[in-house]
Amino acid sequence: MSLPWAEKYRPTRLAEMVGQKAALQRIRQWMEGWRRGSPEKKALLLYGPPGSGKTTAAQAVAKEMGWDLIQLNASDQRTFEVLKRVAGEAAVTGTLTGGERRLVVLDEADNLHPQQDRGGHRAVKEILQTTVNPLILTANDPRALPADLRKLCLEVNFRRLTPSEIEEILRRICREEGIEAEPLALRRIAEAARGDARAAINDLQTSCAGKKKCGIKDLALYLRELETNVFAVLGALPHLSSVEEGRRKLMELDLPPDEVLGWISENLPLSLNPRDRARLYEALSKADLFLARAVRTGHYGLWSYASELMGSGSSLLREGEFVPRRLQYPSSAILYAQTRRERTVRDSVARKWALRTHTSSRVTRGQLRYLAIIAEKKHGVAEELELTEEEREYLRELVRA
Repeated sequence: MSLPWAEKYRPTRLAEMVGQKAALQRIRQWMEGWRRGSPEKKALLLYGPPGSGKTTAAQAVAKEMGWDLIQLNASDQRTFEVLKRVAGEAAVTGTLTGGERRLVVLDEADNLHPQQDRGGHRAVKEILQTTVNPLILTANDPRALPADLRKLCLEVNFRRLTPSEIEEILRRICREEGIEAEPLALRRIAEAARGDARAAINDLQTSCAGKKKCGIKDLALYLRELETNVFAVLGALPHLSSVEEGRRKLMELDLPPDEVLGWISENLPLSLNPRDRARLYEALSKADLFLARAVRTGHYGLWSYASELMGSGSSLLREGEFVPRRLQYPSSAILYAQTRRERTVRDSVARKWALRTHTSSRVTRGQLRYLAIIAEKKHGVAEELELTEEEREYLRELVRA
């Protein structure tokens, strides 16, 4: 069996990683503190979405510093006793090879649960307080960890990778594998990954492994399966018998809720009587409000209410009969696809500027013309924001417009 490309091409040094400039700079400062023998804090907490490079960075630190690596992950048995025996002893003893330090990495530390892991948080806290060796914790959601535990760590945020950054990774792998890949195919994979580089690399290997050329046609099977799944779910929605059944049906779709809303709203049966149509559109409008509020407030539990309205509305709120219609792609999805690339680049630039100005991406999107002028007049702005060449060209186009 061939080695997974996500492992085969995992960077071994921080300099080989794509993006995450601010996070990597913070890690290097921490490493320098250990070289001097006076780190700011003994442990790092690397947090951010899946596939953003947290574990890769931790392993690269061990490689660059010449430290022995002891790594525990989510599949390990992480009771208080196990953590104290494995991670605790590693944190307070020397190395097997005679090196200076031993690095203990606890992956997915936010998956430690008080009941299942029986004192896991307490064990980690005691280890952090007594360690003479460096430790790195990784987490998707740092808020799942107790505040007193986080205070013992230097927190480093890994942001979601942009499609352009993921494309750069995919192009490098294709060069190494001798694959001539169509840019459109790589772009589609990068966008579908939603910031998860590991998922994108897995999709690339599934679609292109063993080929000399890889194009959009090699992704056709995946796209056909998605289309078939969407149409099957849409066809079943008018015949549901419960709200729970509707929720389960929508969970079968590998689509974000806002896209599901577009599919449902534009594929309502044409033969609905006016009263039924009014009821259904009212339910979908309320679902839209729940989705918007979830994004605005960060309370994504509201998605469940939207799913109930979208999933079961066409069957449980309908009183009259209907004639099934021929299902079709929503016009919003077509328009979205036509403008996706430009909006992706725009949103990526806005997010990077928002991080530097401590404001929201919504605000910075309205200020991009000003940023374009600043970047044109002042050298170094693009480098400071870690803009890709495509993002820089987007800003140059704004100046010329």
